[in-house]
Amino acid sequence: MNVNLGDSPCKKQCRVDWDYEACSTCGRTLSDLTNWSKMNLLERILANAKAIRILRRMEKINGR
Repeated sequence: MNVNLGDSPCKKQCRVDWDYEACSTCGRTLSDLTNWSKMNLLERILANAKAIRILRRMEKINGR
C-alpha cells in the first residue's frame, strides 16, 4: 500500500480540544483544518507532521 504523506489524516470523527485548538482525533489545528484545501503538498506534509506532534503531546498529557 502506498501512503502519500500529504493525504488528509481525517477520520471523520472531529472533536476539538480547545487547549490545543486542534482536532483530538487527527491532530490538525483549526487553522490547518480550515486551510487544507488551499494547501500545496509541502504545506500538507508539514501540517501532518505538526498534527503528529500535537497528538503525541495530547496522549502524554491525557494518558491515552
